[in-house]
Amino acid sequence: MAEAGAKVLNAQAVQFAKEAKIALYARSTFNSGKETIIKNIAKKELAGVLAVVYEKEIIRVYVHDADKIGWVLNFLEENQIAIKEFQQTGLAGDKGYKCSFIVSATNVYDWTKVKESLENKLRDGIYINESLGTVSIIGEGFSRNNKVLKEIFNLLKKSNIDFYGINTTSFRISILVERDLVEVAVKVCHDYWIG
Repeated sequence: MAEAGAKVLNAQAVQFAKEAKIALYARSTFNSGKETIIKNIAKKELAGVLAVVYEKEIIRVYVHDADKIGWVLNFLEENQIAIKEFQQTGLAGDKGYKCSFIVSATNVYDWTKVKESLENKLRDGIYINESLGTVSIIGEGFSRNNKVLKEIFNLLKKSNIDFYGINTTSFRISILVERDLVEVAVKVCHDYWIG
């Protein structure tokens, strides 16, 4: 959940605790008895959707020139900007070849300067979208079937929420939506799965 935007714990701390078999208790300051427990859970205890989390401050960057992708990766590394999600599409020699990546705005020092450097180097070969947020459905077994993914499509459509990208893994489905609709999308998903 930390990797997907939950603000309680750092993703690296959660990974360390998981590897060291340390249970973590994230308790609510406002509601006693409400807590998230992160521990080793037997596979049979896990089923479906376990949580809905979000991150409002993300930046999605598109690079349209395959020859510039290496430069961009080096630039981000030199500026200590971690990529949350990276996608590359196109075939060799394809004019539509491009990559896109997402970074967390809260983890970028002096984004204005970084953005200016990217735009100066890549000119028309870059598009930056700063108006999106991510809603992530966390769970287990998402690669077994398409049920949860299908439900997400239906929920968003029924709620008139457009999405601008979906990324799936076996334990997470992340949806890019307009930043001002993130909390609405979270509520819709939370009400449907968590109650």
